[in-house]
Amino acid sequence: MTGLVGSSDGDYGALNTQTVAGQAQTNTGTSNNKSGSNPDRRLYNPLSQFASYTYNISLYMITPEAYDAFIQTGRKNIYAFQNASGGASANLKAGVYLIAQSGGVNNSTQKRAPGFEFDYYIDNLKLVSAVQGASTGTSTNVTSISFNVYEQYGFSFINNLKKAQDALQAYVAGTGRAQKGLQNPTRQFFILGLRFIGYDKLGNIVDSTQDTLNVNTANNNGLFETFYDIALTEVKFKLTGKIVTYEIKAASVPSKEAFGTKRGLIDLGANFEASNAYEAIQKIIDKLNQDQQNLVNQSPQAIKIADRYEVEYLGGMDDLLKAATVASKADLQKYTWAGSGATNVSQSNDAAALKATPNSQTRTFSIQGTTPIVQAINQIISQSTYLLDALKVVYTTNVEPNLEKKTENEQQNNKPSTVSWYNISAVISNMEWDESRADFAMKIKYIITPYETPVIQNSYTAPGSRYYGPHKRYKYWYTGENQEIIFYEQVLNTAFFNVALKPEVSDSQGKGGAVDVPIKANQRQNQPHIGKLDVGAEAQNAYLTNLFDPKGFAEAKITILGDPDFLMPDSELPQSVQEVYNRFYGPNGFTVKANGGQVFIEIDFKEGVDYNTNTGLYDINSSVLFWRYPENVSKVIQGVSYHVIKVTSSFSNGKFTQVLDCRINTFSDPAEESSSQREATTQQTPNAPGTNASGSNTTGSTGLKNDPTFVKKLATETDIKTRSSGSNTTANDDNDPNLSSTLPGA
Repeated sequence: MTGLVGSSDGDYGALNTQTVAGQAQTNTGTSNNKSGSNPDRRLYNPLSQFASYTYNISLYMITPEAYDAFIQTGRKNIYAFQNASGGASANLKAGVYLIAQSGGVNNSTQKRAPGFEFDYYIDNLKLVSAVQGASTGTSTNVTSISFNVYEQYGFSFINNLKKAQDALQAYVAGTGRAQKGLQNPTRQFFILGLRFIGYDKLGNIVDSTQDTLNVNTANNNGLFETFYDIALTEVKFKLTGKIVTYEIKAASVPSKEAFGTKRGLIDLGANFEASNAYEAIQKIIDKLNQDQQNLVNQSPQAIKIADRYEVEYLGGMDDLLKAATVASKADLQKYTWAGSGATNVSQSNDAAALKATPNSQTRTFSIQGTTPIVQAINQIISQSTYLLDALKVVYTTNVEPNLEKKTENEQQNNKPSTVSWYNISAVISNMEWDESRADFAMKIKYIITPYETPVIQNSYTAPGSRYYGPHKRYKYWYTGENQEIIFYEQVLNTAFFNVALKPEVSDSQGKGGAVDVPIKANQRQNQPHIGKLDVGAEAQNAYLTNLFDPKGFAEAKITILGDPDFLMPDSELPQSVQEVYNRFYGPNGFTVKANGGQVFIEIDFKEGVDYNTNTGLYDINSSVLFWRYPENVSKVIQGVSYHVIKVTSSFSNGKFTQVLDCRINTFSDPAEESSSQREATTQQTPNAPGTNASGSNTTGSTGLKNDPTFVKKLATETDIKTRSSGSNTTANDDNDPNLSSTLPGA
């Protein structure tokens, strides 16, 4: 955690303001960056452009067909199925039922669900977006939701939900897909909608027809509209003679179904052979589908409709995993090699043994029953060369240690590649009610994408990709520009330490650079080592420990005025497959996406010192330092850099705030960069416009470049808004096209 010297001075200090003109480039999203190359699209809170604003929360009940159509729009249009049905006023017949809404329902423009003749109000909404790694302990993002529904007279909410469900089922029956047997209305699927209504300084509502502030994401239903497909997990209320409050908890449908214990386990285990990570993952998917079909085919039927499993890859992840072999020189366990293929005792005989030829390029995988699907995929990828190639040292699977050196057997890698990880999310579709199991059957598609980890702290891996900059940037304290941060709390955990079997591989990366995190020698990682003998997975597990550890050396809890860009989705969407893959933003181009890499923010601190007796002005310390960043990083970061691990969004009594749980980033000595990073750096032109001496790109909080020559020239132009719209050109930091790396698995 290092404080940086102040943002800038001179002409740039005057230009670096959050005015509408200064933000024109980021508002319109006309950045010249390659898609997903840098997260600098909108560094400010777009709600700050309004004189005032409020939020609107809506709850819908939805049919399976309408849900599928809604998902295909990228969760943008909840009435997509209605529009496709050709009825402008047929939203009820098309299976979208408005249950309740904060501020009430407008009867002239909206239709209430059957049974909901009176208003039910929603408030106290809390959305917790847990980012993969430290918050979830897995390679997935998870969203949990809670909110209150208020009823002034009686306690008819559950009863009216049943009336709405009956009407919904009547519609579904007309399509030939009757949900016979579904009686509980809380088992239906729901959509939670969020939108904002903003006003300009003249008191005019800013909408899709009068977007006077160039917000760019306005629509007919409100600004920055966001939808969450949810399943209710708990409904609780009390009768006290006052207003009845229904306290409701919900979960994101994709995460609940794809990663939960009901559908997210390999129930009967799996045994197969594979040569690379891609093939091994597909074998798991095939086994899941076969197990489902067996349940349909058995007599009597256990289920009537099978769940279907698929996997899809974005960002070139399919090619990366096809190149990630599961065989390695460090894996010396010959019993995991592919053999005769015998599946029972009768097939295991001398005749079969004579014909069997062990294959050193493939491995046999044996996955125990009830293993989570996510855990199995994690083990396959971590023990393939996807991670292995980025390790400085790999411990072999020899049973006996090296007697000459009296150490564990190991292999050195003098040129490790840039380390990277992956993200797995899910999309749910094709839901049909299966009466035999009293539940919906569905198609679950797992989506796997590359996940960049620029900030890591362990002793065994090469550095990650270069720090690609923040999604958001804030100013704090005596600058007079603290417009967003409400509360700041920081903890330095000096008891924190890392562990490593081999202390001599420990460098400034393992120690957190200038932070000096202690390293305990000869201690194993607290990660599973399934598939490897003894310490065979220790190097890989050191990287995973750093990713999944819920604690860190330096942490911060930051409360900010709510920012709709931080209403993050926890999954990819089908339309992303057709679009250019964007690591950092959702389909609207602005909502922060945590599926492609670590999410960063920066805070530029200024400290008040004392009044100057000569000038009468207050002296400000613009060089707040906790510890010093390496020179190449300090030229890029404005202030202190943070890694966001959880975002809690709260909507209550008209107030929208967010709490960001963060790690304060540490950076190692740049001299320890991998060869691939050094080669990419030397290919850039030193001190080119928009770059610093190290070749890294720098952008200000307005999205303008921090190159002094460029900024001074720009400041002389009369039309800053026009000039800035195309000024943000950055290099692509994806310096490792292979992202390869790790050991085989069994």
